[in-house]
Amino acid sequence: ELGLGFEDVYALTAAESPWTPRDGASRDGTPNLGIAQFEPATAAALGVRDPNDAVEAVHAAAEHMREAAAWSAARIAKLRLSQKERAARLREGISIYYNLSSRGREAWDGRDASRLPAATHAHIRNAREGAKEAALMEAQARVLQAAARRDPALITATVAEP
Repeated sequence: ELGLGFEDVYALTAAESPWTPRDGASRDGTPNLGIAQFEPATAAALGVRDPNDAVEAVHAAAEHMREAAAWSAARIAKLRLSQKERAARLREGISIYYNLSSRGREAWDGRDASRLPAATHAHIRNAREGAKEAALMEAQARVLQAAARRDPALITATVAEP
């Protein structure tokens, strides 16, 4: 509905952790748990039982992202932006929503993120890099799929190599 795909979920999760469960803390000391670094209240609201479970965490992160995308879309709705700029701002807003408290989010007007904390800028940058990584993996998968259609033995041999 909002123009987001698996690359965005991958990017957000990659911005939060290196895809390994870990415990962290927000600036105010609130725990951040698991692969998607959920605060306990957010995890509970999303019904997360085990934030270290990759499947559960990714599904919950995607649901949380939907909320973040709707919030971001509302923030940028009245701005005159090209389609490319709108997509970039939408994703920037998702990082802001995911990374900041309700009060912290209010500093973003859809245009200027310069007043936001350095950690939020890092989150935005890391999410962009994660999206590029996801796109690269998708391209590699397409090449392997095409190769498998031409010669199924090639894939078996490639997977079997150390």
